[in-house]
Amino acid sequence: MDQRLLDALRKFARNEIELFATPIVNAQADPFVGRAGEQGRLSPGALNPADPETFKRLSVYLALHRLDVPTVSYDDAFMDDAEGYLAIDGAALSVGDEPIYDVDTAHAAASEISAQSQAESDSANARGARPRILLVQATPFESVTREQLETFGQDVQRLFTRDPDAIGAASIELGRVARLIGALRKALVSGGPDCQPQVDIVLTFMGSWQPNERAAGVLQMIRDDLQASVPGAQFRFHVWGAGELVAAFERVALAAVGVLKSAHLLSLPQFKRGPEGGQQAAAGWIGYAPARSVVSLIEGADKQPDPRLFFDNVRHYLGDDPETNPGAAGLTGTLKQGDAAQLVLRHNGITIVARSAEIDSHSGDVMLRDFQVVNGAQTAFTLFANRAMLEESGPAHVPVKIVVTEDEAIKDGVVLGANTQSAVDRYDMLARRPELRALQLAFEADAHWSPQKLWLQRRRAEPFKTRVAAERVISPRQLLEAYAAVILGLPHRVHDNPAQFLDDVPDRIFAPGHEPNLYMALGWMIVAGRHWAARNHQRWVDRWEGGTARSDGYAARHHFLFALFRLVDPNPDALDLERSPAAAARFGKLVSLFAERDAAALTDLAGVIVREAIGGKLITADSARRLTTTEAIRVKTDAARQRLYGPISA
Repeated sequence: MDQRLLDALRKFARNEIELFATPIVNAQADPFVGRAGEQGRLSPGALNPADPETFKRLSVYLALHRLDVPTVSYDDAFMDDAEGYLAIDGAALSVGDEPIYDVDTAHAAASEISAQSQAESDSANARGARPRILLVQATPFESVTREQLETFGQDVQRLFTRDPDAIGAASIELGRVARLIGALRKALVSGGPDCQPQVDIVLTFMGSWQPNERAAGVLQMIRDDLQASVPGAQFRFHVWGAGELVAAFERVALAAVGVLKSAHLLSLPQFKRGPEGGQQAAAGWIGYAPARSVVSLIEGADKQPDPRLFFDNVRHYLGDDPETNPGAAGLTGTLKQGDAAQLVLRHNGITIVARSAEIDSHSGDVMLRDFQVVNGAQTAFTLFANRAMLEESGPAHVPVKIVVTEDEAIKDGVVLGANTQSAVDRYDMLARRPELRALQLAFEADAHWSPQKLWLQRRRAEPFKTRVAAERVISPRQLLEAYAAVILGLPHRVHDNPAQFLDDVPDRIFAPGHEPNLYMALGWMIVAGRHWAARNHQRWVDRWEGGTARSDGYAARHHFLFALFRLVDPNPDALDLERSPAAAARFGKLVSLFAERDAAALTDLAGVIVREAIGGKLITADSARRLTTTEAIRVKTDAARQRLYGPISA
């Protein structure tokens, strides 16, 4: 593979979840409007540069931006045709600057354009409001064959000419697109040629595209066939190889770029990894900068702090309540007292990690590329919230440290070393994993009113956009412990030594290829455990304190989850966790069981089995650590499952 394309895929794999979660137009609209009820959970891309799904998502993303086609959200344009009915990986429809996401929107926009066209023959073109349709196929191979080109053309023709209901029966997403295309065309029949859609067809692959007469002839033949099948529409073919993709990727400005103005910095010793004279791994500066420069640096296009700049920060902004965030409250107090000039002396600043930094020696301006505020979210957000008070009593500055590196291990070390105001443990560091952000997006895909809705709180005290039920909030640590107890069958290990246990599990959990419904099921089993504990006057304590369970806590929660899973899964010793229709259905069944049905009888049985496994006594911290306890529960649940297997699997 072209090294430049591999680098682009690596970078995209690191950032794509943030990109696909961000609407590019019509930010007030629900990104999943028009899809609710038609589709279950949306699956985020596998964050692995070698995975074909990553190449497909990159291709769709680049096509949207390179051809400037509006859409409600990046993910809305990505097609997941698991059955392979049509080889189309991305689709977007728009009229002018308005994305088309449901049939009513298509009719309304098309009717308006048609009326404009009849009133003034060139009004549609003058307003740039011609309907646009984008279709993308990504072929993750080094070459593209004539047969692949012809098949893609035939699939596009089928999308335009076949019954949308027939397409929808094979692919819900493509069926939706087919209905939208039909609605647009039907509404625009009387609008004249200016109202007929312009269709951009993009085929991408990983090799080098060398246009020649033979390829041009094939493309022209496909275009003629489409033109004959869909009179009035204009078709444009784009074939992008590695070179075209890399060029488009560089123009997108994927990385965050910003300028920290008027900084006063001292260069730090450079760090080199490997043999003497090897490639530089890290460089840095330390000093101070105007507080207003920090405010300007983090301000996004919506005039609010840009959340993408804090993706690698393991702490979210916690507000300025003195009880929960004394540092931020103290900074606010300093500003209110008129002592802004003392900020640099009395408060912590920010730490930035960037891919590159260029310093203007005269102005002190620092051009930062692909940067993250890895420490100082409390400082940055507090300064932003109180920016009107800055410099009221003299120039206000804050301490700044900048580290330039592409080494993720060094970045991890910077994050751990910089977060000293409140301890950061290794569970907090899970928040930096892009796979976990991908899973958070999968949790968010369900509408807030859905009976299957859970919220994954990736970072401690991370706020939610809407009010949530506390009992449905799940943390990465809770999922990690449930995974070890349920999937690995090690509830006693979780209770024994959490620190040592953490060494053994992270490489196996939150894997890019894992089925998201697996973690949804674990989350709903935790919720079921909380409900069971409330009914049975037990305290479900999600975190042990000081290495031991709270005295009033139910010490067997991991064993409870272990027993519950072995009761409800027909074959718990034969698990395939990788994404597949079978895995989605298997774990989705458990989600439905605990989210939509009364599972009280099952949870009561799990509680009884745990108690009986140790002779009818309450489990203690000591008995929770014993392998014999786990094995006793396994034997009892296996016997009970034989009686339950029929109704549960039906």
